[in-house]
Amino acid sequence: MPCQLVKKIMVLIFSSVIVMNGYSAFADSAIQCHCFQEREFSSDHPQAFDPYLLATIQNRFMASYFGVSRKQIVKLKMTGVDNDKLWIAYELSQKSLQPVVETLAVIQKLQSWQSVLHELSLDPETLNAQLLTAMLGEGTDRSVAWFVVRKALLDKLAVDSELIGWLYERNATFQEIVLTAVLSSSSHMSIPEIVDRQEKLASWGRLLADQKLTLLQLEQSFAN
Repeated sequence: MPCQLVKKIMVLIFSSVIVMNGYSAFADSAIQCHCFQEREFSSDHPQAFDPYLLATIQNRFMASYFGVSRKQIVKLKMTGVDNDKLWIAYELSQKSLQPVVETLAVIQKLQSWQSVLHELSLDPETLNAQLLTAMLGEGTDRSVAWFVVRKALLDKLAVDSELIGWLYERNATFQEIVLTAVLSSSSHMSIPEIVDRQEKLASWGRLLADQKLTLLQLEQSFAN
């Protein structure tokens, strides 16, 4: 299905959500098409597969961690939901027992993380201490989301907290951090070795092929 057609369909679908939930910040201009052109690795165009690989592994990891469908995650991203906010919204949604769309609406409506906590009637004791501190300190979306991502990686994978912190300090995206952590758990390579190898190969897809790993094998490292 052509990307523009998918985009129009998603606009129509989410328009109804906006009407029901008052989530007016999702304007048409924010719609992002996740219609990846390359869904398989090709040695002729190794970097073309990278966007799909990065997005897919993060989506599958997020779906596994929060116990939600990948389809829901993709739909929300296609409507323009910021990646950082989505991590936070799923975490707060589960703690507040409210639908993620309603949680996103609250996050978008309010200008303060403390106001978000109050609006969702969240018990502070249900939140990760570092996440709570970041929210009370009015951290950025990225700094608040980091403590959700960090806890998810430590809960699901056998990774070193200092090394994933090192990736964060290097300004790696959450997609890159998740994929690096998953690759480390699925191979005999350490996180620094993966970073070094990826930089030399200049392609995540080539690194995956180099290690003779598949998307399914990566998913199996966190599926349980």
